[in-house]
Amino acid sequence: MKLEDALKASEESGKAVMVLFTKPWCGACKTLKSDLNANKDLFLKAAQLVHIVNIEEDGEAGEKILMFTEQGSYIPRVFFLRPGGSLLPIEGPNPSYPRFFSSTQALSEAIHKAAQLVSSTKTDL
Repeated sequence: MKLEDALKASEESGKAVMVLFTKPWCGACKTLKSDLNANKDLFLKAAQLVHIVNIEEDGEAGEKILMFTEQGSYIPRVFFLRPGGSLLPIEGPNPSYPRFFSSTQALSEAIHKAAQLVSSTKTDL
């Protein structure tokens, strides 16, 4: 799914969008994807709570890429967006690399947090 499509789907469904930046040559990206495949059941269950976009090339994000580049250029990086596209305040455990999640478990916890934040925002309105 492309970012633009995920944002439209997010508006309709009320779900958050998870944007995963990877590169085909990146060792840490390959390790994360391998862990996601090894823990497929856990990831697929969590993934039902958000719309997922995997961006391997910067051009795939279009103009929205500027929001992401201000947050660092390391990879893999994961961002969570509210319906409408604003950034959710969800970060990984390493303050030096706040958008890095090293495992399926860490990513699953972040997905659940994103879903909870979006859900609580909807009910507070």
